Amino acid sequence: MNHPVSVGGVVVNAGDAVLADENAILIMPASEAEAEAAAIHAAEVEAEERRILARLANGEVLPDISGATRLIAGEA
Repeated sequence: MNHPVSVGGVVVNAGDAVLADENAILIMPASEAEAEAAAIHAAEVEAEERRILARLANGEVLPDISGATRLIAGEA
């Protein structure tokens, strides 16, 4: 437990991400998995920012988009 092991000639360490399906197995070092997760999160944040900017360009106001208007009105 918590020691490197060799699986099919690939070293797997504690904390590594192991993803598998019927076609393949992917082993990603923990540091790369964390970086990948951060990159995915950044892409999601950027996509949400684009959606908000599009809504603003269509005339909506930020308090309505963010839910602040409902919160202040006590509807949340």
